[in-house]
Amino acid sequence: MVTLKFELKVFINQRIIKNVRIQGELKMKAISITHEAAEKGFMFYVRKSKIHGINPTINKEIFSRLIDGAVLLSQQTIEAESLSANFLFFPPDIKLNEIPASDSWFGAIALPIEGVTLSELSFEHLKPYLSSATDSSSFLIISATNDNKFIFQGILYMAMSIDSVVSINRRIWMIDSFQKILSDNLRIAVHDRRVTMSLGTDPILRIEKGSIHEISDFENEINSTLDVSTTFFEDAHTLTEKINHEFKSLGYANGKCREIRPVARKVLREIVTAIMDEHHGATLVFGSAWDLNDESRFQRGAIKVKIPLGSLILQKMHLFDVVWMRCKGFDDDLQQDQDEFVISEKLRAMQNAIIMLSKTDGAVIFDRNLNVIGIGTFLKMTSTVDSPGGARRKSADSFVKANHGVAIIVISKDGKVYLVL
Repeated sequence: MVTLKFELKVFINQRIIKNVRIQGELKMKAISITHEAAEKGFMFYVRKSKIHGINPTINKEIFSRLIDGAVLLSQQTIEAESLSANFLFFPPDIKLNEIPASDSWFGAIALPIEGVTLSELSFEHLKPYLSSATDSSSFLIISATNDNKFIFQGILYMAMSIDSVVSINRRIWMIDSFQKILSDNLRIAVHDRRVTMSLGTDPILRIEKGSIHEISDFENEINSTLDVSTTFFEDAHTLTEKINHEFKSLGYANGKCREIRPVARKVLREIVTAIMDEHHGATLVFGSAWDLNDESRFQRGAIKVKIPLGSLILQKMHLFDVVWMRCKGFDDDLQQDQDEFVISEKLRAMQNAIIMLSKTDGAVIFDRNLNVIGIGTFLKMTSTVDSPGGARRKSADSFVKANHGVAIIVISKDGKVYLVL
């Protein structure tokens, strides 16, 4: 038997791939990222850090080695299954064994492991621990030394996801410090041969199928959908005035209700990003003022549903601002936090429902309250439009042309997002 050994240089899409080693039966052995791709990723990371108002906690060299190590890990398998693992990168001044036990209100359990120094983020060194951090609430903790070596600090387990922890507006300093650790530091998820890097809960970039790209905030697209959700913002305005009045009546002279738009924008951005990740394509129609039985606008067969997304966002806003003002002590404060956690989890469940239901053929319809009223809805095409894209895009263009006051987000199967106004 003859074994052929040779090396190729391959460049795919945005030049992420280099040095593909092929041995024996043409089996790919290792892929790492190019210098150009690492530079681009670091630029994304720095930009996101500035948006968060924080200084980057790692330098370019460490970032490049982290992302390269994550790509190499994404090619590995454990028991014939593609590797899944989650990492949190802590700065040198944050020690896993110093996270106070009283932070366990979140269900956080730290398992420090001493004496594991890594030259790189390697499969060989981490293999005993990789299966211990496969879901969204468990993490392998990595940090860097002053001489740019990696240290594996141990494992962090939580009863809830980072998104849930950060979304709870805690007022106890000890818990707030724990939230800040989670929200200000780098998170890396390796799953299904894909690498996703986030700053806390905010995604930065994704590496998948030979390309690296920044994960967009979709600010223009989301703002346009909110602009047509007119009843939602009328209700929000009424609630804001009520909350501000109560602030003053309770003696909070400088008290002011938090803005609702950033909250709603985050909820919708997470839905759009998740649908992109699913790669099934979807059409989301916002600002509908019509009954789904209106055959001049919708084809027969639409599935009527009631998912009060907008109503729950307003309820969360009311709970945090009004109920918190009325808290008279620690017990009230703790109960309010628990209530807010329940609403946050309900909101997350609604988001997941919308994401899954968007797989149904046809559009998801949001009314002007930002509530979902229909799925599997085929839009009536009243005219032929000469527009780029597939059937979803053409249908959306035709519908918007005939029905003013709506905004449509079209997500293609390849992950591209289009706004139709």
